[in-house]
Amino acid sequence: MTDQPDTAPQPLTADESVAQSTQRHRWQSIRGITVPMWLVFIGLFASALSMLLLSPPQVSMVSDVLVILLVLLPMVICLLPVYILLMIAAFGMGAANKASAKQLRRLHRLSHNITDKTIQVTTEIDKRALEARVKLAPAEAFMDNAFKHSDQAEGNDNDG
Repeated sequence: MTDQPDTAPQPLTADESVAQSTQRHRWQSIRGITVPMWLVFIGLFASALSMLLLSPPQVSMVSDVLVILLVLLPMVICLLPVYILLMIAAFGMGAANKASAKQLRRLHRLSHNITDKTIQVTTEIDKRALEARVKLAPAEAFMDNAFKHSDQAEGNDNDG
C-alpha cells in the first residue's frame, strides 16, 4: 500500500461552483477582449514603425494596404447585408410586377370596354332624346303659344 493521501476530487458546493464559473467566465471575457485588442495594437505599432524606417514610396504602399484592411474591407463586410437585402428587394419587385401585370392588363381592357359601352349608350340616349325633341317640337310650340296667350290674358285682367 502507498502512503499517498486520497486525491479524488471532492464534489463542489453550489457557492464554490458559482464562484468557479464566474471566475472562468471573467478570464474568458478578458482573453476574448484583450488578446485581439493587443494584437491590433501590436500590428499598428509595427506598421507605424515600418513607416518610419521605410522610404516614402514604400510608406505609400503600406498606407494603401492599411487603408484597404482597416477601412475598405470592414466597410464592404458591413454593407454586404444591405446590398443583399437590396438585391432581394429588386428581384422581389420584379416578381411582383410580373405577377400583377396580367391582372392589370385585364383590368385595363375591362375599363376600356366599359368606357366604349358608356360612350355608345350615351350616344344612343342623345340620339333618342333629339328624336323625341324633334317629334315633340310642334306640341312644344303649341304649349308655348298657349302659355303666352294665357299670360297675356291674365295680364289684361289684372290691368282692368
